[in-house]
Amino acid sequence: MQQAALRRAARAALTQVGAATSRRAVPSMASSVYTAAAAPTARTAVASVAKAASSLPANPGTSRGFAASAGTIAEAASALEQQYATPLQALHWLIAGGTVGTFAFVQLAMNLPKDQAAEKGRFMMLHKSLGLCVLGLTIPRLALRLTTKIPAAVPGSKAEQIAAQLGHLVMYGMMTAMPVSGFIMGYYGGRGLPFFGYTIPGASKRDGKLAGRAFKLHKQLGWYYEMFVPLHVGAVGMHAIKGQNIMRRMGVTAFG
Repeated sequence: MQQAALRRAARAALTQVGAATSRRAVPSMASSVYTAAAAPTARTAVASVAKAASSLPANPGTSRGFAASAGTIAEAASALEQQYATPLQALHWLIAGGTVGTFAFVQLAMNLPKDQAAEKGRFMMLHKSLGLCVLGLTIPRLALRLTTKIPAAVPGSKAEQIAAQLGHLVMYGMMTAMPVSGFIMGYYGGRGLPFFGYTIPGASKRDGKLAGRAFKLHKQLGWYYEMFVPLHVGAVGMHAIKGQNIMRRMGVTAFG
């Protein structure tokens, strides 16, 4: 009787979770990962399984197995439901927009013919201005990243976990190094820092050697950064294919 009740509870849990995940097939309780939208339903469903499992004294191993599976589902649902702090979410999107803008304006400038020097200069001014904005936003973002609670890792294989950690390290490194190298290049290059039509004065004593090294680093890193950002966006798409709405972590709830 108790085992039959447990099986009925398990089937009911799978039915609830399946409905909450847009009728997506759930292959096994231990390995399934649910979208953030399904998290509350998943936790309610697995709670009933865990309760039923705990009432099976005749076969403790089975009880523990079902309870462990229920815990796995609850942890996965909880991890996907967690969000970054609201200030971090805002800074993420502001920096993302500024970064894409810098990419666009520098490409526009580089692809203009030589006889359009004035237009090229305008695009580069916008590129550098947005770069300064990104630099100003990156400082509080790094501080908040180190001082606020971060969501748990998204459930996945060990390789996926390592790739995610490395990806975030590279992203933060690029996000910091690019505007810093651009700032050094302008500040010590003798021309100052253009900012939406204004010019922020540079160092009183020009350091061409330092500015040259910063320019070289900025140019090299820029190429890699422009390649890496699409990979970052592609990773979000891969999570979506797996049914993991990680955009919710950054405040985007339109997709579930």
